Amino acid sequence: MSERRACRVIDADRKSVRYRSTRDDDAGLREKLRELANQRRRFGYRRLHILLRREGIMINRKKTQRLYKEEGLAVRRRRSRRRAVGTRAPAPVLALPNQRWSLDFVHDQMASGRRFRVLNVVDDAHLPFRRRERAMQRFRKMKSLQKFASVHASISNHFNSERHLIDRQTYKERRSAALAEWQNLAA
Repeated sequence: MSERRACRVIDADRKSVRYRSTRDDDAGLREKLRELANQRRRFGYRRLHILLRREGIMINRKKTQRLYKEEGLAVRRRRSRRRAVGTRAPAPVLALPNQRWSLDFVHDQMASGRRFRVLNVVDDAHLPFRRRERAMQRFRKMKSLQKFASVHASISNHFNSERHLIDRQTYKERRSAALAEWQNLAA
């Protein structure tokens, strides 16, 4: 198909199809921009445009942006901090009060819309707190529903003051109750 016929079919002007850009190559400017971007890796096109102007190269900011993009330049991202490798040392066993304290800010909002913040300070040697902490550590280690059901009785026992051993039948009843509770939560 000829150019004339194709232009008539798509209703385009032949001059726009034949147009060739007369824009300068800007090879020197591109090289200078690349050089500045390598020197100042954290500078974007706006700051590089200012540096070009200081060196006496007067161009439009939009042209700097276009050349910056065409050259594939971008602000280099900072590397993330290295993470600790290995296992952490276990927390020391606390025997006496006032050995270690935990601080936590809690904030909430009242029904009236007024906000408030509270600083919770807990002595880690406090017995009910230690029981709760041990129970939560055991709960985090659980991987499946069966483990949840088998440990449920001992977790609830951490919160009770009486710490007695249970027989096998009571254990099975509590396990089935835990499974039923879990199914109700999942449904």
